[in-house]
Amino acid sequence: MNQFRRISALTAISSAIYLVGCGGGGGGQEPVSQPPPAPVVATPSLSGVAAVGAAVGLATITLTDANGLTRKTTSAADGSYRFDDLSGLQAPFQVQASGTLGEASITLNALVPTAPTGAGVANITPLTQAITALVVPTELPTALSATQLKALSPAALAEAGTRLQAVIGPLAGALGLPASFDPLTTRFVADGTGADRLLDHLDVSVTPSGVSLANKMVVATDGQATAAAGATLLKGSSSVPAPLAATEVSDTQGFDELAQRLQGCFAVPASQRLTVSQGVGTLHAACAGIASADYLHNGTGFIHRWAAALNASGQDGATYSRPIVRLRVSSAPERMAVNLNFKDSGGIGYTRPEVIERQADGRWLLVGNRRAFNGYAEAQATHMNDLTPNTAYNNLNGSRVDTGFRLAFDPRASFNSQGGVTYHALDLASSSGFSDQSWAAIRATLAADQRMVGCVIVRGPGEKVGAKWSGFHPNGLLLKRPTGSTAQDYLAIDSVVSDAWRTAIDATAVAANGSVAAPTAGTQTNVCGAGTTASSSSSYVVDAQALGARKHALTGQADDGSIAGRDVAWNTGARFARMAPTGAVKQALEANPPLTFEIFDTDGRLRAVMQSRFLGRLPDVDLARAYVDSQQVPAFDTDSLRRYLDFASGASTVMQTVTGGLDIGWTTPLGAFGADRIGLYAEVYRATPGVGIRGPLSRAWDGTATTSGLWASDPELAASLDAMAGTNFYWWNGSFATAPSGTGCGTAPLVSTSGVNVARSASRVEPTAAYSGSFYGSTALGSACLGTASHALVYREMFFRTYTDQNVRLYVATANRALRAPAP
Repeated sequence: MNQFRRISALTAISSAIYLVGCGGGGGGQEPVSQPPPAPVVATPSLSGVAAVGAAVGLATITLTDANGLTRKTTSAADGSYRFDDLSGLQAPFQVQASGTLGEASITLNALVPTAPTGAGVANITPLTQAITALVVPTELPTALSATQLKALSPAALAEAGTRLQAVIGPLAGALGLPASFDPLTTRFVADGTGADRLLDHLDVSVTPSGVSLANKMVVATDGQATAAAGATLLKGSSSVPAPLAATEVSDTQGFDELAQRLQGCFAVPASQRLTVSQGVGTLHAACAGIASADYLHNGTGFIHRWAAALNASGQDGATYSRPIVRLRVSSAPERMAVNLNFKDSGGIGYTRPEVIERQADGRWLLVGNRRAFNGYAEAQATHMNDLTPNTAYNNLNGSRVDTGFRLAFDPRASFNSQGGVTYHALDLASSSGFSDQSWAAIRATLAADQRMVGCVIVRGPGEKVGAKWSGFHPNGLLLKRPTGSTAQDYLAIDSVVSDAWRTAIDATAVAANGSVAAPTAGTQTNVCGAGTTASSSSSYVVDAQALGARKHALTGQADDGSIAGRDVAWNTGARFARMAPTGAVKQALEANPPLTFEIFDTDGRLRAVMQSRFLGRLPDVDLARAYVDSQQVPAFDTDSLRRYLDFASGASTVMQTVTGGLDIGWTTPLGAFGADRIGLYAEVYRATPGVGIRGPLSRAWDGTATTSGLWASDPELAASLDAMAGTNFYWWNGSFATAPSGTGCGTAPLVSTSGVNVARSASRVEPTAAYSGSFYGSTALGSACLGTASHALVYREMFFRTYTDQNVRLYVATANRALRAPAP
């Protein structure tokens, strides 16, 4: 077995050396025998490569031995590293690489069971991370203590390696790797050949329960990858699943050449990379050979999509890494979705998703995703630490961890009478290449035969059981323009599509040129209605778990049960699936399926249908929770949390609305995912507390009987909510409060979200940092218009945004509320 081979020591050859001297006067001397020299013992060393299909250059490499002693070094640009002298260190060793690729923080581990007696090899890749995950006592691979390292069994390591080899062996063989290939000890270069080519093929995902692997080169049909495309190795088990598919392979030769061309473009000064004359852009010769002439990505050509980067002087001299494969889009032509990772002149990392295609001459060109609309989905996860005490109401604390999608669609596009699509949010006069013109302003300029996007329905894998559903509701989610947005440059989730509308839409052909009548459902003739919604969120939750008692972030009290999260059944809107995905639905979501976007114009006609696979790999809630519990995410310092969330303190920073600079500090543990944005969200919310939601228990605050519409729409859920313990629920007439206007109430809702982009190495936002939002304070409650509601609250949320190594957008939030009771 070659999983962990011992490299034999060099053998020293010793010999006796005799010195023969010649004395004066011809007198002789007996030869003097000298003692043999000490044997030459090779100095134990360790070297290898940190890579994920691209080199993880300039990473911090930390070696920890069984006594807790550590050595550190930094990987070279090609991911290689070396520890020259390990004398005195005791195995087993943990070798950890912590670095970045673009916007992603990369932390990989390898375990070395025995100390090398000479030149040892320990690569640090997703494969060695997988072996580590299967044997460590922690939920996720993290820095182990000396006690934990000493307890590792070489036999367990060998078994984990054998199980992994059984899954990847056929694919490795198909790629030309020898039968003796060992992920830990086989030397390679991160250039797309040998073991690095295997890394290009593999998608490796570590969870608390085990390791999932998939062959990214298997082209899924309608989002349903074959069973052989993926395999799961369970932690604590000896079972071995079927090996990965080995029939679909590709190569990434030419990726490095593409990176060099991109780097050559940005070696040209920003003032010369893109010149604009009378609204027409011209690329410098060094930039002209990067994309195909028919490039199209989310409704934009190459110049507009890349204008911000091309115009940015901060990207002069940007360095590009080898592209990372996300998935293979097609085999004929050979087309792949990749991440282009680069660092700007200040060393800040960025990631740009792209689609590239191999040309007849072997070069790769950017071609875009070929879609006419700026619509897509991103996998995301949220960890919400809500500090609102449960002493006043039974259902206010929203502490939870959830996973799902951000459904992004820019409605600032129109259809002409022939079916042509124009995306209007483009403007080369702006350095970004995009316009901030509002949906309404664009609509006012349209010709009589043109129609704007009115609404969109998004569908994906899902299952409905009674009134509940898992995954996506089979009828689809209806997205409309949010009334709280002045630009209305995105769509928010409004509602679940009804059975009647789904039947009508399914019976209607796509009216690309507007010639087909709009579907109708009963007396309703436009599925979009007015096209607007009071909702402000485009995030859809597939699965959620409430957080229980835990340490209070402001008081430090351990296991504080007063901040336990409410039952997730209270997440009742269209933004939340009612059941966790299982079986076929879970398998389909994990196969990166395309989501379907049905696009309607303002007349209610179905004008286009497009599909888009989501970015990233959908994590389960246990993994999202483990990221926080294992300290793989940043954490706000206590002073910052108290400054903005401790309403009980009465400080001006929580009483007054913050509209200027911020003063926020945080820490990022070694190896954690660094934040790229510090966000702040605030709202003033109005409601009338009640006892239950139906029947005789449904009493509003003033004692009158009221029945929630939820009773009729989902009786099963209504019954479960009514059965919950407690008598005081913050429920009725729930919506955003509005600001006063003159002697009455205005229409603009009191809700704001904004933030500050930060470098992953940063640890503070200074008061001088620009902040464009309104972080409402408790004084906003006094003047808020409540309409027919009796109570109000102000809600504040501070969050980190980061991206995991699986391209998942991860939010880690802390929140609190201040309440306003009605006047006596």
